[in-house]
Amino acid sequence: MLQKKLAVLVTLAIAVPAVFIACQKEITQKENAVKSATAGSELSTSKPMFTSEEMNEIGLIYSKNPEADARALPGADVCGAVITYDPAPDVYPRTVTYDWGTGCTSTTGITRSGKLMYMYTGDLSILGSKVTLSYDDYYFNGVKIEGKLKWSNNVYTHGDNAGQLKYRLTYKARKTMLPNGDYTIVDGHTRIIRGTDNQGYPGFPFGDFRETSADGAPLEYTSSIGGVVESYTVSITSSLIYKAGCDWITKGMLLYNYTDQTTATLDYGTGDCDDQAWYTDRDGNQSWITVGP
Repeated sequence: MLQKKLAVLVTLAIAVPAVFIACQKEITQKENAVKSATAGSELSTSKPMFTSEEMNEIGLIYSKNPEADARALPGADVCGAVITYDPAPDVYPRTVTYDWGTGCTSTTGITRSGKLMYMYTGDLSILGSKVTLSYDDYYFNGVKIEGKLKWSNNVYTHGDNAGQLKYRLTYKARKTMLPNGDYTIVDGHTRIIRGTDNQGYPGFPFGDFRETSADGAPLEYTSSIGGVVESYTVSITSSLIYKAGCDWITKGMLLYNYTDQTTATLDYGTGDCDDQAWYTDRDGNQSWITVGP
């Protein structure tokens, strides 16, 4: 199942080198757009929703066959990772390491180098289990990724959603840095909730789900563009809706809050499966934005 999902993402990674600050958003203008926004550093460096390469990294968390799934990654046709286990497969706790060595470029032009290291506390089908992904000199298409991602299995214990499966995705100083030195660092966590019509394990990245700000707390960003450093937060003010079979977020809204008290919003619409979102910049200008998957 994971291999099927990863295969779907191949074309996405080829078309858009998908890591946070590498995934640039082209700005387009529809006939009814008020004004073509110059999103620039506001959008090109801040994207809390999943990108295809990040989905690949998270997808490997649930891999039952790491060797096969690593070969199914976009750009892994001639660049399969060397996989090691410490202490052994299916033993907990354990670490699974995917090592691309000093670098290999695929026939599709994707280059990986360095290591992805997954530390499991237990089987993720069990409540309370978690896995932490860390990066060891890891590069994807020239973009260096540092810091950590943590994924944990939780469940609602009260309220209308009692008993419903959920996951927590935590960013721990996850930094993406371009070759020119521009970078983005993100901290914080979001909540991933399974669709009510699709409750089977593991549920992500397969099937319908929604992403919300966890505990009402926004993600915290620091970016440096051309040497200009800025801090801001990004909140999911309306749940981001992911639908099986669609490469884009189909619904939801993000709110950007900057230290100068200005704000911007990104509205993904009302449910259509398309790559368009309605962007309102810090000056109130509005336009349709073509977003990366």
